[in-house]
Parts: sequence; structure tokens; C-alpha cells
Amino acid sequence: MDFVLGYCCAVDQALECRRWIQEDCAWSEGPMAVVNGELYVVHHGVVSREHRLPAHRMSLCSWPECLNRIGFGVAGLGSNLYVVGGIMKPRRGRFDAEYLNDVDVLVVGSADKDVFWEKAAHLPFSRGTVLGCAVLQL
Repeated sequence: MDFVLGYCCAVDQALECRRWIQEDCAWSEGPMAVVNGELYVVHHGVVSREHRLPAHRMSLCSWPECLNRIGFGVAGLGSNLYVVGGIMKPRRGRFDAEYLNDVDVLVVGSADKDVFWEKAAHLPFSRGTVLGCAVLQL
């Protein structure tokens, strides 16, 4: 069954057959995307594969760069998770925010292979906060 997920105010909501229903899924907070039919969340430097039952949730990898990165978007395309843009928060010794045009790709592949990060081309005309990401077929 396909859902449109609305996650806000600590309530999981799913659009099912033209009506919103409340789901008790206990998903992690953070930007979400679907890769290979599975829901992935980037939260506090960890990428996890989510499940409706918390016992089946799986942390795939840590991503230390994400700890200070806010306002980024994520999108799933094929077996890859794309992390787009964002802002690096000021931290000790560096007082200015850095507006990013980076695109990082987590190659998920199949269940029996290790995941790994790689860089994609930078965004050429924009940088900073990403309000939403979507996959389009043209």
C-alpha cells in the first residue's frame, strides 16, 4: 500500500485513499526519503532505515558531517539517497554559517552490500536551505 506521509507536531499522518489517517509508527525525526521501497531518515548524524515497529529499525551508517548541517533536503532515486544543500551551523572557532551547494549521495545498493558515501556535482545556481526535494520523471 502506498502512502503520502505528513510528519509534524509529533504525529505521524498518512494520506490513504484521499483521507488522512493517524499512524502510530514512532519514526525518527528528520528529513525522510524512500529508497528501494524503504523509508530512510537522516537524524543527528545517523542514517537509519525505518520500520513501523521500532524493534525493526536499523541504523545504516553514521555521518558526522550531518551533526552541524541543518536545512538540507533528501530524496531517494533508485538505490541512492541524495542529501542536498543545507547550512553548516557556526561552531567553535568558526562563527559564520556556511551556505552549502553540496550534493552527497549514500549508495544503499542491496541488503548484502555495504553502504558508502560519495559526492555528486554541486548545485550550480543555489545554496543554503532546501525546503523540499522530489524526484521527477521528465
